[in-house]
Amino acid sequence: EVGAPEGAEVFMTGFSLGGLHATNIAKNKDFQQKYALRAVTTVASPIKGGATAPGVKVTHFEDARDPVPHITGERPELSADRMVIEYSHLDPDIEVESIAGSAHSWEHNVDAIELLEDNDAEWLDTAERNHVDELRAQLMFGEEIQTLVFDSHWQPMETPEHVLPWEAEN
Repeated sequence: EVGAPEGAEVFMTGFSLGGLHATNIAKNKDFQQKYALRAVTTVASPIKGGATAPGVKVTHFEDARDPVPHITGERPELSADRMVIEYSHLDPDIEVESIAGSAHSWEHNVDAIELLEDNDAEWLDTAERNHVDELRAQLMFGEEIQTLVFDSHWQPMETPEHVLPWEAEN
């Protein structure tokens, strides 16, 4: 729909719900046949199991204190192509913006990932460092790229049987 030509190399990234969307799209066989998916990166996102295309690097960045990555109750099967990079970044100056707490904001996670990159030898084990290095190697620095940003939100269904958990009587 956005005009990407068939066969285009695609890197998908998503924050929070957007990361869940990115991994779900990456699992779609029609999408895999149409585009050359290179990598999927999520930040502070709910995680679902299930494979993407073989050889696609999937990297999940998450704060250990953030409840959102655990909201689905699933954890992915980890492999050389799929890894969770977990950090515990405590910033006493950051405001709590939602029920998810102070560890879920975009700014909090960007700060944590920047600190992680600056201290990767101390904070990451060998497998995690290799995974992140391979992800960096796939990025197309200096190439002509097009970045598209989409916004997604939870939206209640318009059916009478749809009730949000906090609206339910039982």
